[in-house]
Amino acid sequence: MQRGGGRVGVVHNGSPLFTGDAGSGESEIRRHILEHDYLDCIVALPTDMFYNTNITTYLWFLSNRKSPERQGQVLLIDASAMSVLMKKNLGKKRREFTPDCVTRIARAYADFQTMQWQENPDSPDGKTGRTLKAKRFDRAHFFYRKVTIERPLRMRFQASAEALRLLGYDSAFGKLAQEQQDLLTQAIQAMDAQATYLDADSLRAALTAMATDVATRHGWTGKAAKLSAKSLELARKYLGSKDKNAEPTTNEKGEVLSDSELRDAEYVPFHEDIAAYFDREVYPHWPDAWINHEVRDAQDDKTGVVGTEINFNREFYVYTPPRSREDIAKDIEAKEQKFMELLRGIQGEVRA
Repeated sequence: MQRGGGRVGVVHNGSPLFTGDAGSGESEIRRHILEHDYLDCIVALPTDMFYNTNITTYLWFLSNRKSPERQGQVLLIDASAMSVLMKKNLGKKRREFTPDCVTRIARAYADFQTMQWQENPDSPDGKTGRTLKAKRFDRAHFFYRKVTIERPLRMRFQASAEALRLLGYDSAFGKLAQEQQDLLTQAIQAMDAQATYLDADSLRAALTAMATDVATRHGWTGKAAKLSAKSLELARKYLGSKDKNAEPTTNEKGEVLSDSELRDAEYVPFHEDIAAYFDREVYPHWPDAWINHEVRDAQDDKTGVVGTEINFNREFYVYTPPRSREDIAKDIEAKEQKFMELLRGIQGEVRA
C-alpha cells in the first residue's frame, strides 16, 4: 500500500445505496464519499450467497488513491446473475461463484468500462444462463436536487358567528390591545354573514370599511379606529375556508400564500437547469405553481437540497414489452379446452 492512501472493500445490504431523502444523514454520507471521489466500484451480488441471509448484498470498493483514468468515475457491476446452484445448501446459502465467475467479475472491475456478457445468448429456449453487466458513470450522475414546489392557497371568506367564536380562543387575539379586540369583533359582527369573498383583498377591504363605520359610530379615534395588520391577519385566518375555485390568497403584504397540503418536491438531475426543468415538467400540469427559492442547500446555498442515490434497479433496468393480446387469448383458449377435457373426464367417471 502506498503511503498516505489506501483501499477498502465493504459488504452491505441494499439500504446504504438509497436510504434517506436529500439532506438526511444517509444521503450526506454518500455525498461525502462521492464529493471526495472515494467511491471506486459497487458490485451487486446474487441472492442466497451467505449462510445466514438470502437477501441481495453489495460489495463497495473505496479508495483515496484512484488512478488518473478512474478519477471522478464510478463503476457499477451487476453480478446478480453470475453464480451457480450448490449441490447442497449451507443454511440459507444456495449459490456460489465458480472460478470463472470470479475471473469475469475481476476482469470487468479491472477494465473499468461499460460492458455486457451473456453465457448462452443464442439459446433456443431463451435461457441465457449467467449474465454480467457493468456501467461506468461520472460521479455527478448520482447527485440530484430536491426542489420544493409551491402552489397557492385558495380560500373563500365569510364573517360567520362560528368563525368569530373560534377567533376568540386564539392566544394571538388575546394579546391584541383591547381596543383592537373590540374593533375587530364588532366589525365582524356587523358584516353580512351570508356574503362570500373569493379573495383576501376583498375581505380586507370590506372588513376595513366596516371597522371605519364602527369606529365612527362609537367616536373612536387614533389606533382604536383602524384595524392593525395583525387583526387583519387573524380575520383572514379564521374567516377563511379552502375553496379550489377561489383566487390565490395573499397576506397583508400582498404576497401569495402557499398551501402546505399542495406542497410537492421535484428531484432534478444535478447538472440540469432548475428553471428549464420546471417549465418542462411542472408548469404544463400546474400553471399556478412556483419554485420555493428559500429552500436551499446548507453547503452550496443554491436552490434545492442536494441528495445522492445509487439505484441499481434503475441503472440496469431492461424494458420487457408486454405479451400481445393474441398470445394471451391463445393461452386462455388452451386452458379452457384443457379444463373442458378434465370436466368431461370427471363426468364420464360419474356415469360409470
